[in-house]
Amino acid sequence: MATKTLERNQVVLDAARTVHQRLGKRCSVEQYEEELVGELRMRGIGVRDQRNTRIFMGGQNGGVYLADILIDGETLIEIKRAERLTEAEKERFGRFVEEIKYQRGYLMNFAGEDLEVATFPPSSR
Repeated sequence: MATKTLERNQVVLDAARTVHQRLGKRCSVEQYEEELVGELRMRGIGVRDQRNTRIFMGGQNGGVYLADILIDGETLIEIKRAERLTEAEKERFGRFVEEIKYQRGYLMNFAGEDLEVATFPPSSR
């Protein structure tokens, strides 16, 4: 099972890199999302895009979160288009992924020369 998860994580990252190479750094978040959903589906990954997810943080109802992309109800992808990801943004997203008990979260910034990805929990590699 762990090998399958590692393989899927690599497919997700490879798909994101392909989208970044194809579209460059000047598209909208919506365009990156649409392309990444298509690329993931083409690679056999079941995804849901723009999905409302009810969240509970610290045992309290935290409202509803509009996820950019969900994979099998256990992996969350948040797409950004910013100069760079800030440490505060990474920490906030990491706490969020942990609180809502997703197995994996990817915060992806498509606006740079290279794709910037923060993975939660942090990759052991």
